[in-house]
Amino acid sequence: MASKMNDISIINPEVPALPLQKRVWGGWATAGFGAVIMVVLFLVLIFVVVIMAIVIGISHREVLDSGNLSDLIRSYMGLLVSVAGIVSYAAGTGLVLAFVKARGRAGIAEYLGLKKISWKVVLTVVLITAFCVALTTVIGNLLHIGENDTIMNDLYNSSVWPALLWIVVVVLAPIFEESLFRGFLFEGFRKSRLGVIGTIILTSFVWMFFHLGYDLYSLAAIFLFGLVLGAVRYKTGSLWSTMLMHACYNIVGMTLIALSAAG
Repeated sequence: MASKMNDISIINPEVPALPLQKRVWGGWATAGFGAVIMVVLFLVLIFVVVIMAIVIGISHREVLDSGNLSDLIRSYMGLLVSVAGIVSYAAGTGLVLAFVKARGRAGIAEYLGLKKISWKVVLTVVLITAFCVALTTVIGNLLHIGENDTIMNDLYNSSVWPALLWIVVVVLAPIFEESLFRGFLFEGFRKSRLGVIGTIILTSFVWMFFHLGYDLYSLAAIFLFGLVLGAVRYKTGSLWSTMLMHACYNIVGMTLIALSAAG
């Protein structure tokens, strides 16, 4: 009997359990790939703007000869930003998907958190966004911030085809920025030593840095809204919720700009 038991143990030896493998990139890899994505994004943005500026200059040779190139470019700045935004956001989103795919241990939907959300969640995040917009507007008005800011109005008026600018701001910006900050970076960092709270703070700060060029109040508002987006991303477990919030926030901003430009 003992001989038979020994034979069985030899035939069916116990296989040691393999260590669980992370399904997402680690913290340092996430930071490195995130930096690559942002550098490529800005390089593509600059390249497209330069190429378009050259094309516009050549097509308006008489203005170019008169030495008023800066005024000419300013009159097309909205169009430059729109086209450059379309190309650069597409490139950035493509890199996010490529780095997710390269990990090979989780699908894109699982990695980025593209989980369906209920109508209750949709209504909740829309109301949260409305509250954030209202709060930002009230505080801005009390501090008299942005009342004489015509930069966005000029950008809208020089967009030539405003629909392109709407697509960039309302559709492409939320898709790319949420895929990167609340998707790729969020998943990689929150499973590192940073944890959830550290990840929400860090991604909000990096997102604010991504918008350098805005005034201090706008940067503070972006950071705080980033904290809200991070909390919603964690609570709902879905990137769709933050994409929706981001898009709604930008829709309000673009609507105010359009109304101001029309007036």
